[in-house]
Amino acid sequence: MKHIKLFNGWINEALTADQIANQIQAAISGNGTEESDLSTAIKLIPDSESMVKVNQALKLGMQTKGWEYGSIDDVVNGELGMFDQTYKDQIATHIKNISTKKYSGSVINNQSRIEADKAVLVGGLNYRPGDKSTAEQTSILSKSTGLPIKGFNFNDSDDAVLGYLKSNPGIPVFLFSAGCKKAEVLSKSSYVNKNQLYIIEPYATSKNTKDVINTAVNNGVPAKNVYVGNDISRGYGVVNGTSDSKAKSHWDALVSVGNMVTTGVNKSTI
Repeated sequence: MKHIKLFNGWINEALTADQIANQIQAAISGNGTEESDLSTAIKLIPDSESMVKVNQALKLGMQTKGWEYGSIDDVVNGELGMFDQTYKDQIATHIKNISTKKYSGSVINNQSRIEADKAVLVGGLNYRPGDKSTAEQTSILSKSTGLPIKGFNFNDSDDAVLGYLKSNPGIPVFLFSAGCKKAEVLSKSSYVNKNQLYIIEPYATSKNTKDVINTAVNNGVPAKNVYVGNDISRGYGVVNGTSDSKAKSHWDALVSVGNMVTTGVNKSTI
């Protein structure tokens, strides 16, 4: 990709802002995000006033061209995930250097947040003999992913989960077993990156659960982000295009899927 050359600062500032916005859009369009091109485009922004103009160009692109993001902050949160820390650090450093924190939204704040809260789990049933507690489920997933995990009970309110994600937008979300019932409401939330919403072994025997999962997929969650076992009680047949959880048991899916996601197997984004 040919990158913009800046001569003596902003020459024809509005046009240059449009060009950078177009470069950003080109980096995130097509088959996957070109993380290096995205970082390079953002680093072309020379100062805070220019950042405002690029954000204005992105917002206009949303309104007139169908672009997905209206600010640098939204682009970074939506397109760069847990495997793109190098590019996040490059962008955060550049933003800090040009003193645009208040103009870019919360990119710098999000950097420190990502270090502390890297993922969410809404767990499965936890009250029957043989069930694992939510804390145990969270610990298993944390070990398999290598990430700090914030755990929620399957019956915690939607508002509790969404409230946490509002403060931590764009981080990966794992739904396990009974927790998969929250797939529909989370797939509708602007705080959730649908490419990083992982649905693990939903109880497909339930028509309500099947409807929830199908709606989430229709809302944009990749079907391959739905991981299923070898029978209907572990999600088999819940929707077309699912991935094999490769788990020996239902509980083992927290291990196998966590490993697959963080090692890049069936990784759907970022």
